[in-house]
Amino acid sequence: MEFSTRVDKTVQLLTVFSIVVLVGVYFLLKTCSKFSDAGQSFYFGFMVVALATPYLFAPRRFVIDSYGIEINRLIGTLRIPWNSVIEVKRYGRISRTKDIRCIFGSSGLYGYFGLFWVKGLGWVNAYLTSLDDCVLIVAERKKYLLSPSLVDEFLSTAHSFKSTG
Repeated sequence: MEFSTRVDKTVQLLTVFSIVVLVGVYFLLKTCSKFSDAGQSFYFGFMVVALATPYLFAPRRFVIDSYGIEINRLIGTLRIPWNSVIEVKRYGRISRTKDIRCIFGSSGLYGYFGLFWVKGLGWVNAYLTSLDDCVLIVAERKKYLLSPSLVDEFLSTAHSFKSTG
């Protein structure tokens, strides 16, 4: 069963703001006569990489099937097999300012994904597009946080597959 991601207002605002600022600076540099063509080209390349890389790794949807839980991204799909899953439960809301610290990954541009330190959990692999009503998956060696659109349905589907698998 497929579940879409849920994008919160903070992610939307941070993403739009980042795009507007990066593109705005590019056009400002383009009109500045003192900035060389090589410098403009370098900045354009930097801007494309800075905007495209997180977009490619952002979670698009979550799939639950008889093999496990799958996190779909444009580049690379991650699968968490049922035989490694210990627990799937509602984690609730995470405070952006108090509870979560980005170690490596995106901290608002297209979502929150990568390696994070979460208060009360420690190291977590996050695949979030919203910090409201998150799902925690505890596996044998890792913890994951996800943000599916329909949390109750996601949890009941995961529990039914987990109990039969």
